[in-house]
Amino acid sequence: MRRRFAKKSLLGFGPMIPLPLLLIGCGHRAAPVDEAEAQLQQQKVFKRRLGFVLDTLDATEAQRQQIDGLVQKAWAKGKQLRAERKRAMAVLRQQWQKPQADARAIRAAADELTRAVRDLGQQAAEIFVELHQILTPQQRTKLLQLIEEFHGRHHGHHGWH
Repeated sequence: MRRRFAKKSLLGFGPMIPLPLLLIGCGHRAAPVDEAEAQLQQQKVFKRRLGFVLDTLDATEAQRQQIDGLVQKAWAKGKQLRAERKRAMAVLRQQWQKPQADARAIRAAADELTRAVRDLGQQAAEIFVELHQILTPQQRTKLLQLIEEFHGRHHGHHGWH
């Protein structure tokens, strides 16, 4: 189960990440037939899941609007990060196919991937802070419970990694 999920994780790195990173929407799939359609499907699934979470938290209309604003910014940043990752991976593939690899190009591509992951982490931190301000203490407690339940069902144990 873990192996199958890792293919869908953000940027292809590591296990499921809590809601702040999920809001970034930077997930990818291996070579979708129509990338735009795959992203639309991702957005639909995410919005449905987010709606469930907000309903469970009894979020007010004002909170929903604030969180929707976060989601819109996160999707835009996620699109940018996916493009950066795609460019870097293309360079790495090209270098792998050459008789003599260019060490500078490989290091530059690795740096681009590192920047994308760092930017992803920074945006997740920003979203975390904003969500903390938007949600009430009771809602934050309930969200933590939802995340822990999710991890318990999908990873065989409780809590964040």
